[in-house]
Order: sequence, then structure tokens, then C-alpha cells
Amino acid sequence: MKIVQIGFDQRNPEVADDADLWHCNGLHIILPNQIAPAGWFQIHREEDLYKESTAHLKWLTEEHPFPIWMSRRFDIYPSSVPMPYEELFALWPFDSLPSFASSFSWMVAMAIYLKYDVIVVEGVELSMAREAWLEAPNFMAWLGIAAGRGMQVKGHGRLFEQYLYGIEERVAPVWLPIEIAQDVILDQIDEGRTLRSDWIRRKYYPEVGHAGQETSKTPARNEGGRGGLADSGSIDP
Repeated sequence: MKIVQIGFDQRNPEVADDADLWHCNGLHIILPNQIAPAGWFQIHREEDLYKESTAHLKWLTEEHPFPIWMSRRFDIYPSSVPMPYEELFALWPFDSLPSFASSFSWMVAMAIYLKYDVIVVEGVELSMAREAWLEAPNFMAWLGIAAGRGMQVKGHGRLFEQYLYGIEERVAPVWLPIEIAQDVILDQIDEGRTLRSDWIRRKYYPEVGHAGQETSKTPARNEGGRGGLADSGSIDP
């Protein structure tokens, strides 16, 4: 059984039994010497490589016993291997252009392409605002694609926390950006939901009156009873 581990706990790096470890960018610097990766990803655009740390760029110039997948083969980086972009694009199963929002999404696609049986995700939180909005949903979509193809997906961390919408009360986790946490908290208060819905109506639907005073141009109301407008994802998903 082929197992790949994507990421590691930066506080206590460990590798699952019999797993190939993959990670990306400059995080090799904190990897203990006794842990050897089986592959590495540095797929930032060529024109952006100068932004990397001096230590990481020096590391790239060294010979390594594992591939470093990059946008292309670089002679100055002897272990660099070009990404098989076309083959990975072909793994996207939806009727839309393929999307890869982070190095981790590319890793999942590569694991599918290389016919791994198990993906273990460790230490991948993607909790910064940019990561949470732009990267995490796409990463989880790719994990879903992998699971749908029969691969076993295991993971720990905030992306794998259980929440049962409609059954449990929604609580703002501490990793949320404060403006999102405030919105989650506001949604738990009747008056807060009313004030928020009124503000959204006035901003996006000026033809709609305040507090439910609708005109003939008003979109159909959501019958769910939470002050939302039907088909308006801004109010009540």
C-alpha cells in the first residue's frame, strides 16, 4: 500500500509509518535530520523565486535523493523535476477549467497521478485569511476528488474538525479572522441577524424596503425564517 503524507506538525515533526513525506517551499529548514522527505514542491512562478529565503535557494542548488517538483527543469537546481501539468489538469473531474489554489492542491493531484492509496494530511491548517478564503476550499475539493477515486484520506487539524450544520450550534473557532468571527457571533443573535439583513438589503437591493417592507421588484424571500433573501448567498447559505 502506497502512503503519502502531506505536511507535518511544525511543533513536533513526525512521519506516519511507511509514508512518503511531501512538503513545500522553505519548510525543510525546520525538518529534523532524521526525517527524510520523499518529494518536495517549489512551484512558485519562476519570476517569484527571488522572494524565497537565501537558505532555501541555496538548498535548491544542492543535489537531493528525491525530486523537487518545480514549474520546469532548472539546470542550477539539480534535483528539479518539471510538474506534469497536463496530466494533472486531466484529473479535474468537473465541467469547468481545472483549479489549483495552493501547493497542497497540486500535491493531492500528484498523489492521485502517482497512484498512491492513502493520503495523510498533517499540520496543514490554512488558517490565515488569504489561505482560508482562497486556498483551503480548493484543497478540500481535491481531497474529495481523491476520496471519490477510492483513495483513503486521513487528516488532523482544523480542516477536519466535525461540524453538523442544522444540528449543532455554530461557534466561531479561534482561528477565524476577527471580522468573520464577529459575523458568526452576530448570526446567533436575533437582533443581530435582523440588522445584518437590513444592511445587506440597503447595500445590494436598494429597491427593497427596510425590515421586510418589500416592493414589487423584491427577490423571492427565503422561507427559512432567518431574514435572508432566496438565492442570496451573502445572507444565509
